[in-house]
Amino acid sequence: MSATSSSTDHKGNEDAISVKDILVNTIANTNTYSDIFIVVNYNLTVSDSDVQAIQQQLEVQRSRLYVLFVQTYMNYTSDVYYPMNKLSIGSGGVAVRLKDYNELHTFFAQYFPILVANDIVAKAYSANQKAGIALNDVYLLAESYYLLVTNEDALGDGISQATINVNGTTVTNILNIGELQLFELTAKSATKYNIPIFFTTGGLARYSSAILFVNTANQDFISLSFVDKDGKNRNDIEYNDGAYTPVIYSSSPFDSSSNIFITYSDAANPAKLIYNGSITNSSGCPGFKNYNWTTEYSWPCSVSGGLYHIKIDRSSNNQVISRTFPITCIGASVGGCLNGGIFDDGACNCPNEWTGTHCESPVCLNGGTVTSAHTCSCLPSFTGTFCETSYAHCGSSPKTPDYRADLSSLVIVADVNALAFGGMTADFGVTGIPITVILYGDGNAPRIVLSTTNSQHLLDVLKQVAQTTPATSPSPAPVNSDMYKAMNLALDNQLTNRALLVVYTSNADVPVDSDFLTRLAIKRAEVRVLSISGAESDNARTLSLVGNGIPIAVTNTGHFQTYLSSYVAQLFQSLQYQANVPQRVFNVFKTDQLTGPTTVEIPKDTLFDNAQSILFVHVYKGRLDGTPSFTPIGTIGDTKIYSIPYYQKDGKPLSLTWNTGGVTGFYAVEVVGYLKLTTFASATQTRQQQFVLTCFRGEYQSGNTDCKGHGSPGAICSCDRNWGGIDCTEPVCVNGVRDMSVCRCPVNNYGLLCDKTFGAAPLTTSTAAPTTTTPKNFRVVAFILDLIGTDDYAYNQTIQSLTQYYKAFGSSHWVLLVHNLNQTYDVAPEFQQYQGDQYLLNATVDFWPLRSKASRTSSVTLISSSDVPSNNMGGLDSFTKSAVAYSPFTTSVDPTVTDSLKQNFSTNVSTAREYYNGLLSMVTSTNQNANAILPDKPGTFSCVYGLQSNIRVAIDRSNFSSNAVNESLNDFLTHFRLGFNFIENDEDRCSTQPLPAFYKERTALTAFPYYDNVVKTAKFCPSQYTSMLSFAVNGKQTVPNYENPKYVSTLGKNINSADCSCNRFFDPKTIKFILWLPRAPIPSSADFLQSLKLNTTNAYHFVVPFYDISAESKATDLYYQILVNQVKGGDYYLLPNAAKVTSIQTDVIDVLYEKLCESAGVDPTAVPPPPTFLESYSLTRQEDYDYGIFYD
Repeated sequence: MSATSSSTDHKGNEDAISVKDILVNTIANTNTYSDIFIVVNYNLTVSDSDVQAIQQQLEVQRSRLYVLFVQTYMNYTSDVYYPMNKLSIGSGGVAVRLKDYNELHTFFAQYFPILVANDIVAKAYSANQKAGIALNDVYLLAESYYLLVTNEDALGDGISQATINVNGTTVTNILNIGELQLFELTAKSATKYNIPIFFTTGGLARYSSAILFVNTANQDFISLSFVDKDGKNRNDIEYNDGAYTPVIYSSSPFDSSSNIFITYSDAANPAKLIYNGSITNSSGCPGFKNYNWTTEYSWPCSVSGGLYHIKIDRSSNNQVISRTFPITCIGASVGGCLNGGIFDDGACNCPNEWTGTHCESPVCLNGGTVTSAHTCSCLPSFTGTFCETSYAHCGSSPKTPDYRADLSSLVIVADVNALAFGGMTADFGVTGIPITVILYGDGNAPRIVLSTTNSQHLLDVLKQVAQTTPATSPSPAPVNSDMYKAMNLALDNQLTNRALLVVYTSNADVPVDSDFLTRLAIKRAEVRVLSISGAESDNARTLSLVGNGIPIAVTNTGHFQTYLSSYVAQLFQSLQYQANVPQRVFNVFKTDQLTGPTTVEIPKDTLFDNAQSILFVHVYKGRLDGTPSFTPIGTIGDTKIYSIPYYQKDGKPLSLTWNTGGVTGFYAVEVVGYLKLTTFASATQTRQQQFVLTCFRGEYQSGNTDCKGHGSPGAICSCDRNWGGIDCTEPVCVNGVRDMSVCRCPVNNYGLLCDKTFGAAPLTTSTAAPTTTTPKNFRVVAFILDLIGTDDYAYNQTIQSLTQYYKAFGSSHWVLLVHNLNQTYDVAPEFQQYQGDQYLLNATVDFWPLRSKASRTSSVTLISSSDVPSNNMGGLDSFTKSAVAYSPFTTSVDPTVTDSLKQNFSTNVSTAREYYNGLLSMVTSTNQNANAILPDKPGTFSCVYGLQSNIRVAIDRSNFSSNAVNESLNDFLTHFRLGFNFIENDEDRCSTQPLPAFYKERTALTAFPYYDNVVKTAKFCPSQYTSMLSFAVNGKQTVPNYENPKYVSTLGKNINSADCSCNRFFDPKTIKFILWLPRAPIPSSADFLQSLKLNTTNAYHFVVPFYDISAESKATDLYYQILVNQVKGGDYYLLPNAAKVTSIQTDVIDVLYEKLCESAGVDPTAVPPPPTFLESYSLTRQEDYDYGIFYD
């Protein structure tokens, strides 16, 4: 011990040693069940792969790891404490930070004899900040135990003292060293105890561990092992390696009341129950004679790198004892990420619905709040995991239930070859629901071509197209058809809880994609298949029936329009929202084969006196019989479609029969109404039907009206503005669309009614329709794209001006597309006439990957083919020539480029920073341009749009002095981000170095509040900015608790954190800004200034105060003093008092934008237009230029 306590302290930056190199062999060469102690006082490194390797060796040897950090050395090149703490906790040990070697000496002298080689009775661990943790349902004998507690206080800079008070026990605090506390707990009687542990200092602690050990004198022994899927005995378990059966050795036998518990420790719950069962004798199992006990459960660990605990309560000889075994599921760490979170570079990337360090906290919608148990507490009119579903409250039993029509969006997937046979010819009159159109089958990948809420917009994309294959021939090679890719794309973009998916294909005989069928059930989509050929194939029938429909064979060019008008239109019109009326629900009652006369009975719903339902009946190779006779509303080949209104009044059965004896048909019966249906599966039906039934009716058995939504009672509920439904709980969405009881908002809107806005891109388009009259003379244009450089912005502006030029002249040109790269092709380029600018855009997609190639030897490539007007380049010399050179918005075109074009191509050369100016130049230089129709000139964004920056916004949420200050602050937060091309929460942006192209010229925004004694951690992965817009917590004090010396230090750690690569903290090309929003001054000091120093390059503080900073107060105000030593002096980085300005936008945000741009070296006057439809093709934005050349 004397040698250890007198060892030399290391002061320098020695080369780091890998922890893996030290520990793996050490653990492997020790005896099983050994305790491993490692003293750390040197520069170490530990990677994720190191953690996994050490973890596996600890599990194999079933060893406990204790890591003792002697903090006389602090020059670590990376964070080693937290991964080492994870390893220790997972093995049943702890990691402890000790002040010096004297504390280390004390540890070995006093702790070591108590801890070593003792079994664990109970154990709990929590990474989250909590006021305490507990060891529950622990069986103790009437003897002494040792309780070890470690934690870290809320500021991450010390221990939060533990207090333990358990009835029926005596608890003595033996000694505290560093972050470790040791207690002796003596039970007065043998029974079950709950042991709560409260943290008193500061009230909260994180990374809290509590381990209860048996006394060294106790000789009762229990051991745990496993039998794997191959029948082998092992101590460790591996992720995704099959199931493991626990086997147990015990020094005393188990009786029938013994139990085993398997729990998983996540951030929110240190003991989430996985399994609880009895323990049985397994002495008959050969090869495991020492492990005579087991349980009837084979357990596959489901969280890679996750920590589990197996607790055994052994009942024997009228005594019950508990033993606990920490088990790590060996595999690549997922960081304990829950609820679909992905562990990446040290942090969890959470789905949109979840947040928190481990994705443990739900994001509560519609005004809900998160509870301490990480659940949503919803407002009265909402329910669901995230408060996402609206419902009405019943004061008494409702007389009439309210069914919600949850079929609320339409997706049309169309094969271009089918559209060549016959397309849409007229509007079918559906408005107010999301409609998406996806095209495939023309050699391009399936793609979304339109998203609208009005069916009249569909004519442009679903009309009959130029024939690409023989009229009734299927798409070539249906085995390789993109039909299922297109349908999967449809499911990916399904906008509501339930959707109707109409597939119009040239050939439905495509091998079934079983994964799609699974997704279909999960997404609750209805599929209707119309096919020109292959409708009766097994593949087509399977898809149709599983999609809750029947095969429909298209034999006439007008059938597609007939189906849309007669069925789709009437279906959605019958589901339209009506105020104060029970909403109908859509359900497929039955689909089956028709092999002869068939009767389908639909029960009458006794809940309704005057129920009004509508039946839609599809019959393939059959018909609907009855008196009076039924007339189809539409006939498509051998399929008849019937609509039967108010069938519920009659309650009569449906009579169906086939057309021709011996020829099998199919039928489907759909109900739009209020039927209380019991669904079932037939021989050919494989999907379980689903529909939603909720409360309620305005009239109740008591005779009173109950309007607990948003309205006033009367004979019926009188609803407030923007609310409707029987009891005023249905939102009338200001923007977006209503999906059941929730408004689905477009990207720029939010709020319960989609009535709040983030701001919209100021892009407008002309309402004037382009001319479609065929010109008397050919118009011919050749676009030559000189693809030098890789700047995405310049490329996209080039392509947009090209397509808009084509549109401006009514898509009347014959077009030649060529580029200048040295490529070899078997065919010469040819002129092509495109149906519209979207088709021309698709033809340019192949240019995208070619633009970065080094070679510039002049050559051309075939984009599409035609026989007219020419098949070669020979006649281009006679064309009118001009050129436009496009530049990134942050720079101008290099003069050498324009000089070269003037000398070698044409004297008519112009430059453009955005597409519209380039378009004007192109149209102006075109012959006979009087009839060109230009779009409206787009608005512009600020210069910050293209910044490659990371911005942390530090929000002082202290108790505000007035509502005006709070409103100004929230106004600033809402509008500040609108100018940026910012990275949203739902984008996968965390990655390992080097940073991917995704980051180029984009801004990551995050925010964190600080108040009282609280500093929230700022996360870029995912960003917290959106959640901070509505952060409602305000402190009790008017200023943060800066008098606590740790407080400002914690703020400094927060702004300098580098928890994952997506924060780009050390990336020299990314500019970093810390934006402070203080409400009151903090006195400056040298220590505070040092704490808030930015420990990276290309980084700046800015301050937007919400109080007055006078010339006199600057010398003592911390917020001003952190600005003084920056490049341009303190006044430059200080904005005016935002609580007193006339306009937050003009006087603060716009001024701040200019200063951010100037700090980044970007010309504040160089602003790009808003994003366009071309953004989907953007992958990178770098520093160069492209220019386009065209002939006319």
